[in-house]
Amino acid sequence: MSRPAGGSGTLRRHSRRFVTDPPSSPLPVTVVIPAYDRAELLPRALASVAAQTAAPAEILVIDDGSADDTAAVAERLGARVLRHERNRGVSAARNTALDAAGGEWVAFLDTDDEWLPFHLERLWPRRDGHAAALLRSTRGPRRAKLGARPNR
Repeated sequence: MSRPAGGSGTLRRHSRRFVTDPPSSPLPVTVVIPAYDRAELLPRALASVAAQTAAPAEILVIDDGSADDTAAVAERLGARVLRHERNRGVSAARNTALDAAGGEWVAFLDTDDEWLPFHLERLWPRRDGHAAALLRSTRGPRRAKLGARPNR
């Protein structure tokens, strides 16, 4: 089989669709998860990131002034954690993450959402030619953004 345009690896059939073989190294993507008092929900979201067939380079949780164990749960599950001293809102948490993200691209995930295992693998080839893409979440009407970081 041939390679898809802009992708890497060979095509294989999965669930009535052709997908590429996942890259052997992590994608240059930082997954950003803003969190406020979400210690109970965070493990499911982080497990869905850990289950990706194309792993991201970084997982960044912004603890937005939580009073519960949000930061400890995120650290225990392997995420890099940044903390706000007080709750500043989800927009401020996302902005903090964008400033700290090490990946060339960022993907936002809310604590009450989860990704299917092929989420990043299927999105990665579609980024070519796009400075930013608005992508449908795998659960419900919520949307997830994947966008290029501006040059610093």
